[in-house]
Amino acid sequence: MSDKTGKILLEYSEKFKENFPIFIVRDLNEEEIVKLVKDAIENNKPYEPEIEEGALY
Repeated sequence: MSDKTGKILLEYSEKFKENFPIFIVRDLNEEEIVKLVKDAIENNKPYEPEIEEGALY
């Protein structure tokens, strides 16, 4: 994970007082994850993943 990604994840956790659910989006590449985190921060809304019923994460 790059410094850029680490910084944006830290910003997310400071803003929302919780960690970004990185384990749910682990199949995405780093650029896609950064986009999700930035969108959540910019929209002032924590990321809420769509979780499939019965899925094991």
